[in-house]
Amino acid sequence: MAHFYQDQYPLELALHQKYAQSPVLLELVWTHSCILADICQQLLASGLFDISQSPSEVVMQACLLHDIGVYLCDGFEWMPGQPVMGRPYIQHMIVGAWILMEEGYPPPVVQVAFAHKATGLNVSDVTHFAMDLPVQDYPVTTQLQQLVCYASKHHSKAPKFRTSAEIIKSLETYGQEKIDQFAAWYEYFGPVKFQPLEAKYTNWHQTMGNQIAQLRGNLGHLVV
Repeated sequence: MAHFYQDQYPLELALHQKYAQSPVLLELVWTHSCILADICQQLLASGLFDISQSPSEVVMQACLLHDIGVYLCDGFEWMPGQPVMGRPYIQHMIVGAWILMEEGYPPPVVQVAFAHKATGLNVSDVTHFAMDLPVQDYPVTTQLQQLVCYASKHHSKAPKFRTSAEIIKSLETYGQEKIDQFAAWYEYFGPVKFQPLEAKYTNWHQTMGNQIAQLRGNLGHLVV
């Protein structure tokens, strides 16, 4: 199975392969991460903000590895080969940060994995929404964190791209503060241009979407 960016970033792909047990989940998470990398590269090339705080190579690593913890959490155990892990999906942030620390990645890359939910979480969010996370802040503070978090809102592992209106709708649960933060990032980083992304990934979206739909339709026949 061919993967996007497999030649340019073989070490990052190898890390995904190390932890993935389902080939379908590997393809989904890796390609979602590649799409996020393309979005970030597009934003970096826009000239709308000072990119000196976000070196391109570090951005690529952060994008390609931000979801590495998904493989060790629940949420996709309906995919063939993916076992029940006994950890709620939301913990993929802290699990991913742990993996990246163990694998020797630098703190900026670890920080992106550690906090990319909503526009960042605080103690109040964790307690109010009864999230299965250690009760602490998960701030999105550095430019790299903000860039990757902003970009990540524009694609879901459904898989599909998400418009600004859809993103704002998804943030309503968390309150106006999160919506205002997204709006501020929109002004700073600029809009995402979907046309070149759709040209590159439409076929993959259709193929993966059909595969997911078939698996979910046959859920009763899966061995998990």
